[in-house]
Amino acid sequence: MTPRWVDIPTSDGGRFKGYLAIPVVGTGPGMLLLQEIFGVNRPMREIADYYIFRAPELFWRIAPEIELGYSEADLQKAMSYLQRFDVDQSINDCSDALDQDSVLVQVGLLDPGQSPVAGVETAKRLVDEKLPSNTLMKRWAESAVL
Repeated sequence: MTPRWVDIPTSDGGRFKGYLAIPVVGTGPGMLLLQEIFGVNRPMREIADYYIFRAPELFWRIAPEIELGYSEADLQKAMSYLQRFDVDQSINDCSDALDQDSVLVQVGLLDPGQSPVAGVETAKRLVDEKLPSNTLMKRWAESAVL
């Protein structure tokens, strides 16, 4: 299947683009590849093309479909986007992108047994180490200290 841009509906009614790559073998594990500050540019897409990857454009709420290079001017532009970037909203957008996994499983492109899936709470934990790794644990604060 040829890699392509797909629409990703969000839980708050928006839509944004994500790059979807399916390897030549046609099936396998899937991952969500998160962009650098330069957008889902050619180097990101080249990485994605070797696996089943969805690479959502996380700056879509600020500047849809950006693709920056590594020049000083592009770096300055990327930094201005980063200053306005809403991490919490982005975590929700990533969760919405992961929701597409069920569709990929249903059409036989994604092996459900090989796909690491993490929900919103796990994603927030990656951003903030102070959050519990498992809120179901009664004394998580004590267990986090070794």
